[in-house]
This record gives sequence, structure tokens and C-alpha cells, in this order.
Amino acid sequence: MEDEDEDEDRGRLLALLGKVAEDFNWRCYAFVLMGNHYHLRAETPETTLSRGMRQLNAVCTLGFNRRHGRVGYLFQAAAPGVRGRRDGETLQREDRVFARKAEAVRKRLRSSPSKITE
Repeated sequence: MEDEDEDEDRGRLLALLGKVAEDFNWRCYAFVLMGNHYHLRAETPETTLSRGMRQLNAVCTLGFNRRHGRVGYLFQAAAPGVRGRRDGETLQREDRVFARKAEAVRKRLRSSPSKITE
């Protein structure tokens, strides 16, 4: 039952991310969901990152807490984003970072599925 609840929560977060991306005109390139945080790579042609992240985290947290009878924060504090234009080399470096994080998650899942929620 717990795995089904977690899958449902993950699905809700992904659906919410899609809605927020559409509402705030984001271009999402990568998303990695970890046990207690996530990594998002997105481009925001307009200055909507702060409002969109507030919407994403608030709606996700409120829904999760209601469904599970919890209170408080759901994710750890956010890391600062990269502002401004980035050259091709920087984008390739960011791609490699996301690829490493995703591969680390896949390895942890293969070795022990329970470790991913820790």
C-alpha cells in the first residue's frame, strides 16, 4: 500500500509540475525526484521562477500533508538557481550533472529499492 501511495504522490507532483510549467511559461528540460528533494532544470523566458516555484512547492506540500495527515515542509530548502544566459559549454556541464544524478538514483534502485526513500 505504501508503494502505491508513493507512486500516486510522485504522479501528482509530476502533473503539478506540468501545470506550473504551462501556467508560468517554463521550458522544463530535466527533473529528478529524490527521497527528500528534487532537481529541476528549466528555462524561464519571463521572470516567473520565484512565483512558479512557490506555487509548485506550496500546492504539492499542502496536498501531501492533507492526504497523509502531516504538517510542515515537504522538501528541503531550495538551492539557488542559475540566472542569465548560459553558453553551450555550461549547458553541457549541467546535462552531465543531471545525468550523473539520474544514474545514481537508478543504481540505488537496482541495489535496494527501499534505499531510495531514505
